[in-house]
Amino acid sequence: MGLSIHYSGRINNYSEINILVEEVQDICDSLHWDYNIWVPANDEISIGNSKKNKDYTIHDLNGISISVLDCETVFFTFLPDGRLSSPLNLLAQGAYTDKEMIYTVATKTQYAGPDTHMALVKLIRYLKEKYLDDLQVDDEGLYWETGDKKVLLSQFDKYNHALSVIEAALLDFKAIPGESAQSLAERLDQLLVKKLKGDKY
Repeated sequence: MGLSIHYSGRINNYSEINILVEEVQDICDSLHWDYNIWVPANDEISIGNSKKNKDYTIHDLNGISISVLDCETVFFTFLPDGRLSSPLNLLAQGAYTDKEMIYTVATKTQYAGPDTHMALVKLIRYLKEKYLDDLQVDDEGLYWETGDKKVLLSQFDKYNHALSVIEAALLDFKAIPGESAQSLAERLDQLLVKKLKGDKY
């Protein structure tokens, strides 16, 4: 749980990945963000050389990832079919019931704060204009949709409040001796629902 940005899409031209990487590198250097460059293990991978989803590995990724203080890693890494993905998605792909999930990348910005969130949304928007096609963004901060900092701050407040309520509820929550795992889970679920609604338990 935590305020995040989810995005999916593809690069317009797979041969432009190196140009995208160089631009993102320059941006990271100017903002003092760390980054990692991903190069596919097979130099001859091209967009016309794609595999079936189940065959993709992290060694197929091409692009760049960004590390920003207190933020989950941001991935602009692409598979041979040109679509966005991440090493986390590829490592977890066996657990997905919907194989399309490997193509939706997410980064949690909750602890990095609104300014970092805005900077990342602006970066995604910039890359969309120059390099990305079919880009779909689900911004839990609503900044992508609105461009309104007040809306974003309100969303951060809501998420921070929810996390505080959950943390406080978990500190007071006690297991009952002999209680089944299912009963414990149901009781915890009821507690969290009540606490988030502002009810007393």
